[in-house]
Amino acid sequence: LASSAPLATACPSGENAIPLAGSACPVRVTVSSARSMRHSRTALSRGADVYLTKPYTDQELLQHVANAVTGRVERHAAAG
Repeated sequence: LASSAPLATACPSGENAIPLAGSACPVRVTVSSARSMRHSRTALSRGADVYLTKPYTDQELLQHVANAVTGRVERHAAAG
């Protein structure tokens, strides 16, 4: 997405922005201060590949993104 401003205006909650990203984002990461399982499940069910809670380290973010990319590549290869 070129700019996050339209998403911020259209989506009061970041969870609502996930489906808008669609396939334009190779890996959709949701970062939140909410640590409840409900928030995590909601974000993942709406299409997030990774759900991180604050605070997180750069290494954690990179590892989660790498795992998501690897999983996507493996699923694509298995499909055919």
